[in-house]
This record gives sequence, structure tokens and C-alpha cells, in this order.
Amino acid sequence: MSATGPAQGLTPEEQERRDRMTLDLAERRRLSRQNAMNRRQARIDFEKHVTAEAKAEREYKERKAIRYVEHRNNGDSSEGARIKAEGDVAELKQQRDLSKGMAKAALLRVDESEAERVVIRDLGDLSEAIDGKAE
Repeated sequence: MSATGPAQGLTPEEQERRDRMTLDLAERRRLSRQNAMNRRQARIDFEKHVTAEAKAEREYKERKAIRYVEHRNNGDSSEGARIKAEGDVAELKQQRDLSKGMAKAALLRVDESEAERVVIRDLGDLSEAIDGKAE
């Protein structure tokens, strides 16, 4: 937080409150670097989870289609074969849905880190306006 010294006309309590609400240049840089690392990791995680989601989706659909054809070849009606195929691949469907949820959660982390970046920037700009331009 800012440690620029007392401003004229402020009581010690007002100065302390102002200092807690502002960032000095070193703190702003530290927060910005940390946020950049967090954003980078969130993007990497998102890409990993999207890839896993796509693989799980492909495996689910392929296995379901194979099981459907097998049931049809065994004489089941179209609807009966569909129901049995879905039952056969229920675990794959669950894995697909979990992968989808993980990808969505990772995307939310990317969005959160982007929003945090804006907050850090705005707080830094506000700090400059309150404390004067940082050098």
C-alpha cells in the first residue's frame, strides 16, 4: 500500500485509511505480475480441459453408436437399441459431462483473472490520482 507520507490536511486516521486503499508502484507491479501468471495458468488449464472434453465426447459418441448397431443387429427395435446403448455408455456420458464441467470452470477462472486484471489497473490508476504519479 502507499507510503508516501502524510498529506496536508488529513488526520492520521484519514491518512492511514487512504494508504490502505491505494497501491504503491511496487505493489501494483507485484499484483500485475501475479495476475499475469494466474491468467496464463488459467488459459493452460482451460485448453487442457477443453481437449479432455472433446476426447470424452468423441469416445462417448463412438461407443454409443457401436453399441446401438450391436443391439440393432441382435434384433432390438430402434428405440430399444437406443435405450440399451445409452445404458451401456452411461459411465462415458458421466465422464463427458464432468469434463464439460471442468472446462467451464476453467473458463470461469480465465474470466475471473481478466476481471481481476481490470481491478488492479483501475486501483492503480486511482492510487496515482490520490497519491500522485508513481515513479
